Amino acid sequence: MGLAVGSSLLYSRWCVMAGLPTRVYCRGTASSWSGAARGQQTRSHTNHSLKENVAWLFRRQQPSQAPEPDKIKTSVAAVFALVFGVCALVCALTVLLSPAALVLGVIALILAAAGLAMSRRPHVTGKGVAIGGLVTGLLALIVSGALIGGAATVLNNRSAVDRLDKQVQKLKDKLPNKVPSQITNK
Repeated sequence: MGLAVGSSLLYSRWCVMAGLPTRVYCRGTASSWSGAARGQQTRSHTNHSLKENVAWLFRRQQPSQAPEPDKIKTSVAAVFALVFGVCALVCALTVLLSPAALVLGVIALILAAAGLAMSRRPHVTGKGVAIGGLVTGLLALIVSGALIGGAATVLNNRSAVDRLDKQVQKLKDKLPNKVPSQITNK
């Protein structure tokens, strides 16, 4: 009995020095100044060595800081923001699809904001992906806005439309009237 109490006191002193909650284990009963009164799990000393008790305490007191790899997830909103942002940028660079780029760019911005908010949660990643979606969506909005604004300015300017019409007419005049029916090989 004396050995069990003595080792428990050493164990308690070691816990105090380590800054951990202390538990005194003694012949099948466990008392605790930190957890037994609050209903935390305690452990009997009768069949366990001091080394096993220390190992058990560390497993008990230090929950894993990093979750298991299958529990860490990337924000779906961030991924969709990047997808919509890249699609919007491609549409913006294709001049004819600039109006679609505006819609896709706005969707990318909304999803990027949601992805950034979700990435602040524990066990959720995707902040960089959301930032990528935000940047590509913003670039698509700027490029498509500039293209649509430039096209609207040119088309609303009557003298610019007349100049374009003259250029097209000159190119038509340079075309040959007759196309040869056979091409001869030399």
